[in-house]
Amino acid sequence: MSSQTSVDELEPGQIVGSPDAGPSRRAKRQRRKERTTAQYVAAMQLDNEIMATEDAQADLDAAAEEDRIASESFRNACEEQTREAEYERVGKEIREEMRQGQYSVAEKLLHMFTGMNNIKLHVIRDEDRQDYIQALKALETKRRQPLSSKDPEFPITQTLPIFQPGFHICVHEKTMNILLECRITPWGEMNMKERESKLRAIHTIMAYTQSANGIKTNGTPHQSQRFQDHAKKSDHNVNRPKPHGNMFAGGWHRTKGERGVHLSRYTVDKSGGSETRQKKIDIYSETSEDFSHVAEEYSEGLRRMYPLGYNLLKQHAEMYDVPSFDQLEMVTLHGKPIVNAFANSITITNDDFANYQHMDRDAIAIAYGWWWIGWQDPRTKTWHVKDEYDHDKVQGGEFLVAEHGVMIDFSRARGLVEIFWRGNSDHHGTMSSMSSEGVTRFGTSIQVTADAVAGMAAWKDDGYNPAKIVGNASRLEFARQSMERAKSKKRS
Repeated sequence: MSSQTSVDELEPGQIVGSPDAGPSRRAKRQRRKERTTAQYVAAMQLDNEIMATEDAQADLDAAAEEDRIASESFRNACEEQTREAEYERVGKEIREEMRQGQYSVAEKLLHMFTGMNNIKLHVIRDEDRQDYIQALKALETKRRQPLSSKDPEFPITQTLPIFQPGFHICVHEKTMNILLECRITPWGEMNMKERESKLRAIHTIMAYTQSANGIKTNGTPHQSQRFQDHAKKSDHNVNRPKPHGNMFAGGWHRTKGERGVHLSRYTVDKSGGSETRQKKIDIYSETSEDFSHVAEEYSEGLRRMYPLGYNLLKQHAEMYDVPSFDQLEMVTLHGKPIVNAFANSITITNDDFANYQHMDRDAIAIAYGWWWIGWQDPRTKTWHVKDEYDHDKVQGGEFLVAEHGVMIDFSRARGLVEIFWRGNSDHHGTMSSMSSEGVTRFGTSIQVTADAVAGMAAWKDDGYNPAKIVGNASRLEFARQSMERAKSKKRS
């Protein structure tokens, strides 16, 4: 290979083959500089690319870390929610077990205190049932008759049925106030003495209904107004609600049909011929005399089921000198009445009695009653209690306390059913029923009525004038005089 420099490599002014021919130092330095610059630029570009790659990777790593943190936070939150839900579930179970444990202890204490078996506490939740009550009233108005548990629109799933034998106590969830009590005792589970004593009272009551004048209102005054309001809205003519079944009453009430009388005994039925009317007068007299035993049984029943309720009713009657329904006459001593204070009224229903949801006009929120099945002898037309005729012979007729969504399902109960309820503060009513031939469900209640309290106050203001009171003897005498007048009128 020649060592001579090519023409292209000569600097200006150089001659080929001369000693000065070949690259100059400056050219070499320039070329080195250019190469160094190019390398530097390339290196810088490479560095920039590397940095860009590293930045991109860092961004990816940061995004991945954010995703990881977010995912972990979400997972932790889910786990926390799961733990909280589990804690809440376990807490509810523990609280429920504690409540059940408390109820179990309470049931045992009640058993020890009352001597009653099969005590069951029903905790009524603290909730507003106005929508439930209004729906029931709307259904009554729509059907134009009392409620039926067979109605497809009746909220059966929202209603607690009670029918098993034993002592049932409904208490408020928060206050633990007693709202309703029910004692169901099959006849075969009573001891002989208790059964005989209760049956004596029951037969007195059933016989009394065959002599007493019926009550026509049937607990429907408020429903009449509801029907009228509905008629105005719908442009329909709606008559007064039809009574369903029979209602009777014994004891004292404030007289509205007898001018100038403040308080009187309920009247004898005046229907029928002379022989029938005389028989009714005799039955009225005999059964009224035995009301003392009825009052004793009801007094003992309420006192055993609800001692506080008994005391409150008794004290209220004493405060206003309200006479018990078994006190046949009102007499005064030294200008003041001698009063055996207790519930002034006993109401009795039968013949598929039913009424609408309502509140009573009682002076105190204590009402107590019995329910049982009676069989009528087709020959004598008298009522009896027989083992083969029980509540399953009458379908429906539940006692519904809408205020608390509880109903006593009589058709599935057995024997004697006793109920305490707050008549003047809780909506309640008897639902429609259908009885088998020859049987009926009797229902009763005792209470201190507001009318009796007002009547006694009016009598006091009138100086306890004996002419302003109609006792049992006067009531019987009036019935005899009415019968004689009817005889005379018939003869003439």
